[in-house]
Amino acid sequence: MKIGFTTFACPDWRINDVLDAAMHYGYHGVELRIDAHQEHGLEVWSPKPDRMDVRNRLRDQNVEICCLATSLQCLHAAVVDDLYSRVELAHDLNVPALRVMCGKPLEPMPI
Repeated sequence: MKIGFTTFACPDWRINDVLDAAMHYGYHGVELRIDAHQEHGLEVWSPKPDRMDVRNRLRDQNVEICCLATSLQCLHAAVVDDLYSRVELAHDLNVPALRVMCGKPLEPMPI
């Protein structure tokens, strides 16, 4: 089993702090919270060279990005366009999963 932590718990850490903590405490991976203006610096607007630099640095230290935690509420069809940029970021970082939220239903659900 592999153990990871989420940057939701450390929003003011830069990516170097995240990597240092993962290595110091023996974590195998990290879930990066995006869409929340965290200090780690990786977002959908991050340039590709920055993405590749982080991907390579984490790989070199055997730390995986296990998930990108988004703020997308996928219950609404309008969010589909926003998914593409997050999938592209996940691809560039070699991340296997996106966390999304369901959001409040548009209509009450039958019980």
